Amino acid sequence: MLNGFIANTKFFPASSNTKALALAAKLKPYLGLAILLSALVVSGCGGGGSGGGSQAGTLAPSTFVFMRNVGGQNDLYLMKEDGTGLVALATTADDENSSGLNNADWIIYRSRGVGSMQQDIYSVRHDGTDVTPLATSSEDETPYEMTASGRVIFTRRNSVGNQLDIYSINADGSGLVSLATTSDNEFPYSNVVDERVVFNRLVGTQRDIYSINSDGTDLIALATTTEDEAVIQQLSTGQIVFVRDIGGIQTDLFIMNSDGSGPEIALGSTLESEDFSEELLDGKILFSRLVGGTQTDLFTINADGSGVETAIATSPDSEEVEFQALDGRIIYYRDVGGTQTDIYSINADGTDLIPLANSTDPERVSDLNRQGVILFERNVGGTQFDVYGIHSDGTGLAALATTVDSETIGSGTDNNRAIIVRDVAGLQTDIFSISADGSGSEIPLANSPDDEEFGDYVGPRLLGP
Repeated sequence: MLNGFIANTKFFPASSNTKALALAAKLKPYLGLAILLSALVVSGCGGGGSGGGSQAGTLAPSTFVFMRNVGGQNDLYLMKEDGTGLVALATTADDENSSGLNNADWIIYRSRGVGSMQQDIYSVRHDGTDVTPLATSSEDETPYEMTASGRVIFTRRNSVGNQLDIYSINADGSGLVSLATTSDNEFPYSNVVDERVVFNRLVGTQRDIYSINSDGTDLIALATTTEDEAVIQQLSTGQIVFVRDIGGIQTDLFIMNSDGSGPEIALGSTLESEDFSEELLDGKILFSRLVGGTQTDLFTINADGSGVETAIATSPDSEEVEFQALDGRIIYYRDVGGTQTDIYSINADGTDLIPLANSTDPERVSDLNRQGVILFERNVGGTQFDVYGIHSDGTGLAALATTVDSETIGSGTDNNRAIIVRDVAGLQTDIFSISADGSGSEIPLANSPDDEEFGDYVGPRLLGP
């Protein structure tokens, strides 16, 4: 039952499950983004949000990676949000796809030969030069994370023992080291803080938790009881949050240091199952509780387990967190009667509940940009998606893409634009951008006769003082 009540994509049509899962993966690192962007706004380097503000520097157009399907295989490109700066990153006869990993120097991508079941990993500069093989053995390799120092954490499927091993390598192809290569399956958690890689080891049917430096040194066993333990999140402090399956009946939530120092701290260990939702800007932990086996409610608690938990959302319907907005408000959706999802925002102390989207159609948040615009999709009639933007206080609702075609969100940008994918008459998918406040015209970014798919947001470049 461990983690069984977290992922829920039933509010999207079956054909959209892949999209929903991709959105869930993209939202995971929002805390770090929120802290960074808040600092930029406070320092005057960013836009002023809905209330305006001064800007000491100028942002170059944001860049993103996308895939173009040519004859049944994907090629990889980089482009700016204003439609300029197209760069071919990988256009071989193999199938190349974004990995979601990049830094200021490198973009990491996955490559698979046509008809092959084996995946390799490569890096490339933003200008398309220095294509570098990182993992091209005869085994299947999958990239998981890129550390602050530029090391790529990846898994390799060992066909001899049929188990996953963990490795790291510099983005320039140097310094390959093994992190976990026992006869058991090892799964890295995809968020790495302070170069400390946290991973699960599957011993028989039970998961244990370990951590190791990204250079392969200092392996530490963190949680190896007879219960099943799974890493959920590594916090900005370097601590890890994990769940423990108690007797196969319930999951409890714990926090501990990633170097093994200090005691475990129990967070909200009631007779119900609890799971991590979000690290808040004030350092508190937002978590969900499965009540009565059917309904999830939301609570906050101090990260050291002290004090009294605060109820955030405890209606008769199930609630699930999307992220915390830059103004500190918590954005979450409510499953209304098992057929419709609505979007709400609330202060982190549980006050001032505001409905953001509660039409008769299912709605789900997809992204947040630096100006504080929350981008969400509305599933109209069960077959078509439209895209809207709104602020966390419920103001500034803007229809961004509501044509007869289905539109979904690729990403928000730091220049207050939204990158959107449009399914044109069910024949091909194109990519365009539009201002997140709905003003101005669409800018076509990728609208060839081939299908184009959004890959990953790379980000802006600060120019000037």
